[in-house]
Amino acid sequence: MRFIVRNSLLALALGCFAPVASADWSVVYLDPGVGGGSSAGGLADGKQTGYVDEHAAVWSGNAASWVDLHPTGALYSYASANAGTQQVGQITTRDFLTRAALWNGTAASFVDLTPNSLDEAQIDDTDGIQQVGWGAIGQTRRACLWTGTQASFVALNAPGGGNTWAHAVSNGKQAGAANVGGQQVACMWSGSSASFVNLSPDGSSNSEASAISGNYQGGSANFTGGWEAVMWNGTAESVVKLSPIPGASSGVTAMFADYQVGHVYMGGDDMFHASLWNGSSASWFDLNSVLSSDYTDAIALDVWGDGANLYISGHAQNSVTNRQEAVMWVQSVPEPATFAVMLLGLAGLTRIRKSGKS
Repeated sequence: MRFIVRNSLLALALGCFAPVASADWSVVYLDPGVGGGSSAGGLADGKQTGYVDEHAAVWSGNAASWVDLHPTGALYSYASANAGTQQVGQITTRDFLTRAALWNGTAASFVDLTPNSLDEAQIDDTDGIQQVGWGAIGQTRRACLWTGTQASFVALNAPGGGNTWAHAVSNGKQAGAANVGGQQVACMWSGSSASFVNLSPDGSSNSEASAISGNYQGGSANFTGGWEAVMWNGTAESVVKLSPIPGASSGVTAMFADYQVGHVYMGGDDMFHASLWNGSSASWFDLNSVLSSDYTDAIALDVWGDGANLYISGHAQNSVTNRQEAVMWVQSVPEPATFAVMLLGLAGLTRIRKSGKS
């Protein structure tokens, strides 16, 4: 009996570190009710970025806090990521050209990072120091790396000279995709073309890295059943499949610490389910399950934590307003003291069990 109790408590304690076990979820509906809809694609340092009615936007935790970042003269704009006081993304000009965008909290702070050597460019991610995305010269695409200025632009190429894209950046490493030998492969750089690493897993026809955190990368790979959410630890051989249903269409869009977020498409209800993982397919948690019943299709686009809470941003379809709307999921993290008490209790049970056997 002691052995059963001990293992039950051990499972409970370990579960506190996993995303599913702590049920303390809340949802913040960020859509301010303006125009045709919204999405929150970026999240860090207490702020959320995305768009409201085709205007780049930044929030500070609630719908009323949104700030319109749309610069004068632009046709459309979108903020894809943020870090510190910095927001990045893209604008579309009146002549339908895409320009790499950097803001610092206001529309007036807009800076175009598109270098003169490129026809178009956009930024997908920032860690507050570096910015990454892609640029175009005619039909040629090149992964782009900046450090805050137009002049700092560096192209990230791949062996063979095929098209490249960079989607995520963290601590001097960049993740994305490249055309190599007629195949799209997930890849990683460390600031230069020479540092290129091919992450394409065995058995996949195509792959793409969309996220990076520490030594881990996340994205999707096209196996025989279709595109599946995967993560890597720096090499192609380290790939881990995350889809809770083998073959189900899914993908990782962002990572933070030990967490991965993205989506899984469920054929049973013909719906996208915003998803959270903790490093394995078994850890999958359906974020749709904590949304109001008015919301259906949902995708998680970014994740960040401040020690007290885990925050996940994205969007969901409001079946009442028939609009896509920005949302943020919040999960409270147990206090460290809670872990200590539980672990001390487990240690005590272990000692009791051992003494009982002597």
